[in-house]
Amino acid sequence: MEYYVENGSKEKQINDYFKTHEMLGYSIFVQSPLSHPLVHRNKSQYEKFAKQVNAPVEDLLSEQGKSDIHRVEGILIEAYRRKHGDFPRWNRIGGDIAGQNRVLPNNYNIVNAFAHPEEYVANPIVSRCTIRELSENPSYEFCENYLHAVRMSRADLNCRFMAV
Repeated sequence: MEYYVENGSKEKQINDYFKTHEMLGYSIFVQSPLSHPLVHRNKSQYEKFAKQVNAPVEDLLSEQGKSDIHRVEGILIEAYRRKHGDFPRWNRIGGDIAGQNRVLPNNYNIVNAFAHPEEYVANPIVSRCTIRELSENPSYEFCENYLHAVRMSRADLNCRFMAV
């Protein structure tokens, strides 16, 4: 059954994909809980906490999380475009301009890691366990939170990552 889909929706592309594929993989880009924007899923939790500390919800959050997400998306889309000469088939625009302007030659390695998760053994930025396994293991969680902070601070300072 065909019906109207709003511009910007990837529903038609997803439906076409499943005509020839059984499964769809996805990638996540981890973000600190301290950087999460207020969304419908966490709004009541933040409102309850704000009441307890007698502060407006806005004082507990910042827009930094949203801008980080937009910037990283712009970096990854632009890295792909520079490597292949066009946008990925799932994007028609380049994403955040600030992100596009911060692309470094090695940023494509992140896109490549998302596209080839089977190469995780040789790739230091691909997860070795599921997100559930990560959250259930305090040692893993501590290390991942620490590494995430280092990655974000390096990205914010526009530093290059080197494989060791």
